[in-house]
Amino acid sequence: MNAMLRRFSTDTQATLSSAVLWREAARTSRQWQTYAIRMGFSGAMISAMLAAVWVSVNAPGIDHANLAWLGRGLFIGMATIQFGMALMLAPLLSASALIEEAESGTLDMLVLTKLTPSQIATAKVFSRVLMLLTVAFGAMPIMAAVVTLGGVSAVEVVTVSVHTGLGIVIAGAMGGLFSLFTRSPLLAMFAAAAYAIPCYLILPVMYAGLILDPSGFSHLSPLGGPVATGWAALLPIPAFIPVLWMIWHIGTDLFALRTSRAHIRRAFSGEVWHTRKALVGAGIWAAVGFILVPSAGSFVWVLTAAKSTGYGLIAVSKILLWLWSTVGLWFATWMYLRLAVDIVDAIDRTFATPTRKKKSNPLKIWSNPVAWRESRPRAWGASAVPIQFTWLIGLLLLSQSTLWMIPGGLVALGFLNASAAVVLTLWLATWSIEAERRDQSLQVLLTTTMPAWKITIGKMLGIALPTLPLILLSLPMLALGTPYAHAVFGSEDHVINAFGMGIAAWAWVVPTW
Repeated sequence: MNAMLRRFSTDTQATLSSAVLWREAARTSRQWQTYAIRMGFSGAMISAMLAAVWVSVNAPGIDHANLAWLGRGLFIGMATIQFGMALMLAPLLSASALIEEAESGTLDMLVLTKLTPSQIATAKVFSRVLMLLTVAFGAMPIMAAVVTLGGVSAVEVVTVSVHTGLGIVIAGAMGGLFSLFTRSPLLAMFAAAAYAIPCYLILPVMYAGLILDPSGFSHLSPLGGPVATGWAALLPIPAFIPVLWMIWHIGTDLFALRTSRAHIRRAFSGEVWHTRKALVGAGIWAAVGFILVPSAGSFVWVLTAAKSTGYGLIAVSKILLWLWSTVGLWFATWMYLRLAVDIVDAIDRTFATPTRKKKSNPLKIWSNPVAWRESRPRAWGASAVPIQFTWLIGLLLLSQSTLWMIPGGLVALGFLNASAAVVLTLWLATWSIEAERRDQSLQVLLTTTMPAWKITIGKMLGIALPTLPLILLSLPMLALGTPYAHAVFGSEDHVINAFGMGIAAWAWVVPTW
């Protein structure tokens, strides 16, 4: 009987946990923003690939029989943009899930159920991660199409997709952890994205230097997909499994403290972080590295330089160095989390704590109250600023991939940026009216003495202000990219005429916007 009761209790807990996950997944999947992200991301990748292929094929002096350079460039650009977007969106969405649940007051209701805090936190975070995983792996066939151009192998396409999925899971878990110390999803996103500097860049570069193999960067970093040379590039999966376990273990303990309204000092105690054990382990790891790195590294350096046949010793040395680096990755993650939560908590407290009260001046409302309300950054900043920042980061990553150097690439970036501004305008317009109807404030506006045209102008102003920076950013891209494209294609148009054509193209976009 006791065994049956225990089994029933376990089944009930599993059913409740899956119920939370299915609830969150259903809510997320039914939102039109989810379909917009999927269609927009896939459409942008397809459009960029087709535009680059068309421009390159029609450019003069191009060897049409050898487009491997184009395939390689497109692959690196797509992989960089995909991982960069995942690195920003995953923590932003997972942090928003927990913060919105806490602010709406529904988190307390979940805690009162038979669900454990770990089940609630895991279901909330994984539901948002699952949405991004479908987007990332859904783009895999588009990246596979680049293989037909040459310069890219199927192994690289698979490893890039797997690395992107791994980055989404890690960033999403960290975003959920940092959201426990701040009410700003943007701050949690910054803290989770900064993790890439020590653990995705510095440590893998050091490991690649120890084994004298640049492709070794892909053995320890999810960013190394584009430089992968074999299936060994899937090694980041076992390397980051202990890291994910640690993030989950610490995150669920912190979530349990938060839901129980424990004092903030408990979140930094040694019981949660196991500080003594971690420091002792780090000392042992450093002592082992003091012996292992010179010995194993010398085997790799000497035998590789002498072009010796001792491939067995080289392979064993590389494996030992990889295992040692993997353990170091675990300790580096622990140290980063321990420092980052202090920094995030301090920043949140600094900006959340009110300063000395000053004598408040009466608010000066414009003659058009709707325009005054909608034009303030407080009205549109929470929804538009994260989108703007993520898009600008994507453009920065795209510029680093040198895709803009392809003939017509800068013009394509200008039109892509202008199209994104138009799409963002449509989304903000829809969201603004929907919010007014949901909050039942639209009926109040319609019953006032304010004329309808003032209401319309006020709403349009609140939609135009957050999208204006993207429109203005398109102007130099189109104005400078058009003369560059004309010069490369050998057009007889004068530079001034081509410059004017770029400005005219931007002027045509403005009324559409």
